[in-house]
Amino acid sequence: LGQFKVPISQERTTSLRFVDFPERSLVSRLTPGEDLGAMVFGSFAGKSLLYEAAVVNGAGRSLADTNDQKEAVVRLRVCPLALAGVTDLGTLRMGVAGTWGRVDGPASGAGTTDGLDFATTDLCATFLNATAGALDGARTRLGAELSGCWGPASLRGEVVRRTDAVDAGGGVSTNVRETAWYAAATVLLTGETG
Repeated sequence: LGQFKVPISQERTTSLRFVDFPERSLVSRLTPGEDLGAMVFGSFAGKSLLYEAAVVNGAGRSLADTNDQKEAVVRLRVCPLALAGVTDLGTLRMGVAGTWGRVDGPASGAGTTDGLDFATTDLCATFLNATAGALDGARTRLGAELSGCWGPASLRGEVVRRTDAVDAGGGVSTNVRETAWYAAATVLLTGETG
């Protein structure tokens, strides 16, 4: 119970100490960071099967809950090599995650974008600029992740698709879909293992 990292993105739930690049990818623009709520998590089969399930406010880090909307989150991961008893081939982890919730429209009505503008993490270059409409209705996210370490080499990738219901004004509603992904490979040349 309390404030915690929402379990939807491996990049978001990984400490900055262990992210390969100084900036997070565009996936972080489509997924929540920390939020207030309740979560259960655990593992089976010697930590080869992992699960996380949460209900959060959907408002973000350290923000009071100002509406009755909540967001449900589920994340399932498997370590297939460990599950098969193979420990000398490094690590491999695959997972899927999803969220479902509702977003209240702004009290001021049309003209506010309420989260539909997205900019790159490094240069703040806008790649989605919503000039009309407001988030108002269902929001879903679906994600898939893959990571593995083999001695000094590692591989990590993730894809997330977010769908938002948007009130475009004048009684017109539509869905806006955004998809982001990344893939990264790292080799440590200084002798450490991944």
